[in-house]
Order: sequence, then C-alpha cells, then structure tokens
Amino acid sequence: SKDNVKIGMAIVDKSYLVGKIIEVNYTNSRALLLSDLNSKIPVLLEPMDIHAVLSGTGKNFGAIEYTKDEYKKKLTSNEIIVYTSGYGGLFKPGLPVGKIITNDLNKDNKVSFFSDFRQLDYVKIISYEIGSGN
Repeated sequence: SKDNVKIGMAIVDKSYLVGKIIEVNYTNSRALLLSDLNSKIPVLLEPMDIHAVLSGTGKNFGAIEYTKDEYKKKLTSNEIIVYTSGYGGLFKPGLPVGKIITNDLNKDNKVSFFSDFRQLDYVKIISYEIGSGN
C-alpha cells in the first residue's frame, strides 16, 4: 500500500496479462495468476468475436469455459487469440492473454498463455480505471 498498489490491479509480463492483485499489505502484495485454479476471467476469442470465460487449471495453461456460442463450429483459422473482454470491469478490454491452437491433437479447450508463469522474474502492476480512458 505504501506504493499505491490496490486490490484488483492487473499484473502484466511485457504486454501480456498474467494475473491480478488479490491482497495488499504495507510492504508486499499477493497475486492470483491466470493459471491458478481459482482464476476465472471474461475473455474474447478472436477472430470469431465470441465471449467466454477463461479458467485456470493449476498448470501452465488455461481452459475455455462458458461460451455462449460453440466456438469450434465457427473456426475460420487454426489459431484463436484470447484477449480480455472488459466485461465485469476486471480488466481493460484487449489485453492479450494467450492462444488456442486447433489441430487434430488439441481438440479440447486448452489456452496456451503468452507468458510462461514458471519463468516470471519481473512483472508490472498496472491500474486501469474502466471508463476513464487510461
């Protein structure tokens, strides 16, 4: 809190979202990574423009859940990019998260994160105030 870190701030590695702040003390903070079993964030699957929820799996990949549309039926390319949707006011829309590569070997809903959470050394904590243009 001495550095103005607040609960809910986004954590990024380069420009890729990796998690959010869930607890703040005077000299340190605790983060919830997107890969954590307790993590669920609203996302957008592009280029099909389908809203979904990305859930952590406890491993170095995520899983797509709760899609309104069956995105596999709408596939137009072999690679689907996953971005934050901005719904729920959690994160600003358009932050890159990962990708789904569809092929015969990957028929499930696995999301390969752009950042390797096992190799994070330095991250940035950033504040996005939804609606203020920041």
